[in-house]
Amino acid sequence: MSNRHYNRDDKRLVKLSDGRVVGWIEGETFIRPVVGSKHQLRQPPAWGLDIEILLDAEFQGANRVEIRDSESRRNYIATIGLIWKNGFVFNRGHNEQIGLPLRLWKVKCNGNGCRQLRLWEDS
Repeated sequence: MSNRHYNRDDKRLVKLSDGRVVGWIEGETFIRPVVGSKHQLRQPPAWGLDIEILLDAEFQGANRVEIRDSESRRNYIATIGLIWKNGFVFNRGHNEQIGLPLRLWKVKCNGNGCRQLRLWEDS
């Protein structure tokens, strides 16, 4: 991580060390868009974040993470503190990551697709 200075009034990009943009920061929230079928962990059911990008987001002033799944149209929200405290570290060939079980994320729905799915889910 380099010594960088950021303007807190606009979106700040969060990048991997190879320069790939993986999300951005709005206010105090790191936004991470994903495709659930590709990015969600199946065993255990969780969302994983590259530790490098979580540290960068925190360095830039984020204290929350919002994962936006384009398939389910759900947004998963957790504080970075909760992720550090209750997460588990793993490496499945894509850098060190930290996973937070799905049950610990607050879920918000975007659009009719999510509401319709909820009719068929157990609460």
